Amino acid sequence: MMGLQALRGCAVLAGCWVLAIALREWVPLPIPVPLWGMALLFALFLILGRVPADIRLVGEFLLHHMPLFFVPAILGVLAYQDLLRLDGVALSVALVVSTLIGLIVTAGLFRFLDPRPSADPRASDPRASDPRESDQ
Repeated sequence: MMGLQALRGCAVLAGCWVLAIALREWVPLPIPVPLWGMALLFALFLILGRVPADIRLVGEFLLHHMPLFFVPAILGVLAYQDLLRLDGVALSVALVVSTLIGLIVTAGLFRFLDPRPSADPRASDPRASDPRESDQ
């Protein structure tokens, strides 16, 4: 049963990928295929109102084995050691700065879109008193 469920999840992900390739060809916008695919998958989740168990199963498997996806990148770094010796500092600075910008934008977007009111730690602490009141 689990094998059939995983197969259905893979089929949905592959279908989103194929549709994303088609969208990339049909729509004259410079949007990469992975972004189209994620948008299609997100739209599917919105339409269904949930993440189907089939896709959740495959997604958890892929996330669990994600370190294996970084092996080609590590081998690429080893293949370009000479370039890293020449421009390693500039590449490192660009990597750190772009990562920080991405984190800041993501956190700001989350705070902007989060429907929950921000919690004031003093509001939930019963020991916190009004600063206008003094213990005289």
